[in-house]
Amino acid sequence: LVDAIGGVEFYVPVDMDYDDPTQDLHIHYKKGLQFLDGKSALEVVRFRHNNDGTGYPREDLDRIQTTQKLLTAIAKKMINVKTLLKLDELVDIAVDNLKTDLDAGEILWLAKEALGVDTENGLHFHTYAEHSCMYKGLSYVYAEEDEALALINSSINPYTTDITDLDLIKP
Repeated sequence: LVDAIGGVEFYVPVDMDYDDPTQDLHIHYKKGLQFLDGKSALEVVRFRHNNDGTGYPREDLDRIQTTQKLLTAIAKKMINVKTLLKLDELVDIAVDNLKTDLDAGEILWLAKEALGVDTENGLHFHTYAEHSCMYKGLSYVYAEEDEALALINSSINPYTTDITDLDLIKP
C-alpha cells in the first residue's frame, strides 16, 4: 500500500539499529524525517529496541504510538486526488492482503467514512488499558471485554444501539 501511494515522509522518533539474522531483518534508520517505501515502513513499525538494548523506553507501547503516527501519515497521503485516482489498485492491494469477516456493506461504510476524515484533526487512535498476566512463564497483554466494548461503543460504533458481547460472535 505504501509503495502504491509513492511512499511516505515520516519522522522516525529514535535512532534504529537492529539486526536479527534469523529473520533476515535489519533495521537501520536515524532519528528524524525520512522517506519510507513499503519495506522501510514495515521495518519502522516492527522496531522495538536496538542491538545494544536502547531504543523505545516502553518498547511495545512506544511502538504502538509510532505505528499510529505512521498510519496517520499514510492516511494524509492517501486522501488526495492523485491517490483517489488509484482507488482500484488500492482496493486490489487490500483484498489481496487482508482477511476480514466484514461484509461488503460494512466495507463500503468504512470507505465512505475514511474519505470524509479530516486528516489534520479527525484521526483518533485508542489503545486499550494495559492488562497483563504471566502464563507458563510467558507474559501476555490482553483486553478486558467490558473495557473493549465501552471503547468501541464510545468511539467507532456506527449504530444507534450499543454493540454487545453477543454481536462480536460471528457464526
